[in-house]
Amino acid sequence: MAQLISLEEAISVSCENIQPLDSEYLYINNANMRVLAEDINSTIDIPNFDRSAVDGYAIGTIDLEKLNAGHRACLQVAATIQAGAAERKQVRIGEAYRIMTGAMIPEGCAAIIKQEDVGLEGGHIVVCGSWKKGKNILRAGYELRAGDNVCTRGQIISPEVLERIAACGINKILVHKIPRIYVIDTGTELVLPGSDINTGQIYGSSRSL
Repeated sequence: MAQLISLEEAISVSCENIQPLDSEYLYINNANMRVLAEDINSTIDIPNFDRSAVDGYAIGTIDLEKLNAGHRACLQVAATIQAGAAERKQVRIGEAYRIMTGAMIPEGCAAIIKQEDVGLEGGHIVVCGSWKKGKNILRAGYELRAGDNVCTRGQIISPEVLERIAACGINKILVHKIPRIYVIDTGTELVLPGSDINTGQIYGSSRSL
């Protein structure tokens, strides 16, 4: 009869004979809950441009200073800047740009006033009150800077990690291959599912794991 060993000895022997798994490249859509085989650093700032945090109106420095000095501002709406628009606009004195959430802010923009905080008079907006410079502006790199670590080797790739990797523009990553595991169940009382069972016996269920 073979000599039995302790659980600790069995684990030790197993670990001594385990070799690192090979790695493979996968598209990120197929990498959920896999184990990363390399460090990943961002190659870009996220976001990579200054953008609006709200739907509102972009105003310039001079008009912002007038507001903060206690004056009321009546500004002409020059145009609307949609999210995804590539053309960079320029804010001039006495005017504002209607701007959507996520849109690139125009040059000369000192703050963005939420649409709920302005009045409308024809093609103009009326703004009152004091506003902090940079209000509602999300600066380039506020989430992640180029070169910042996104995730590390050995990390389990959760949906949150996948989202961050995708935000860096990366579509394929290096992951460890999935190990092949066989569960061995032992015992004279065990019989295979589908077989006839006698008193004192049970079906071995561990193999189905």
